[in-house]
This record gives sequence, structure tokens and C-alpha cells, in this order.
Amino acid sequence: MPAKKAITKKMNLKVNQEEFFNILKESLMADINRFSENAIKETEIKPGFTYSKTYGNGNKLDVTILKITKPTDYQVRMVGDGHSITSSYHIIRSSSGIDVTYEESTDEQLPDLPPIQQWMKERQIKKILKGIEKVILKNRNAK
Repeated sequence: MPAKKAITKKMNLKVNQEEFFNILKESLMADINRFSENAIKETEIKPGFTYSKTYGNGNKLDVTILKITKPTDYQVRMVGDGHSITSSYHIIRSSSGIDVTYEESTDEQLPDLPPIQQWMKERQIKKILKGIEKVILKNRNAK
């Protein structure tokens, strides 16, 4: 079996575990309900739950929940067009908020990313994590 290829980014965010995990879960529920014919209840979201996303260009992506443990772990596998990517978030409390470790991996035989592409991917992940933090802080301040 080829070596697992992964990109990992760890960041400290100034929010709590529950707030961060709830944003992930709300985003997942919105995604499922957008692409599903029937409304799904949050209690139905467990490891092994799978849904399909079909885009306007005809591309299809199957998403399977691998792990969902509130408020510390969230992991999904996305399979489409012969490719598989696993994305995971590990969330732990820290003295200044939370430490989030995001990992995106594939088991496919792929060449290593050139350093500039690796840097761009890590920058994209940082932007997503900071965006989640910003939404949480905005929602917190709106209360």
C-alpha cells in the first residue's frame, strides 16, 4: 500500500470547543440537507452515515462520516471521480481557547506537492480556520 499523503495544520483559536464543533456540525447539516431529498435530523449523524453531492457539472462526491465526537473530533471521507480525501479536525482546550489540528490526507500514490503549493494549501487551511473563528466571535458579539 502506498504511503499516506497528508497536509496538517495546527492553530490556536480564541473560541471554545463547543462553539467550534457546533459550527462544523451546522455546516455539515446544511450540506446534507442541501444535497438530500429528505430532511435529516442531527441525531441521525453518526459514524458510517453517507450522503452524496451531485454538482451542476455532473460530478458526484460521496461523503462518509468516519468520526464525530462532540466536542473533540470530526472526520469525513470524500470519494469522487476515483479519488479519496479524508479531512479531520481534532479540537482540544488550551489556556487561550482551543488548539485545532486539521489534517487532509489521501492514500493515493501522488507526488509530493511542490513547496509553493504546500504553502498555498496550508495558507488556505489557515484562512478557513480563521474564518470559522471570525464567524463564532461575530455570533458571540451579536448576542
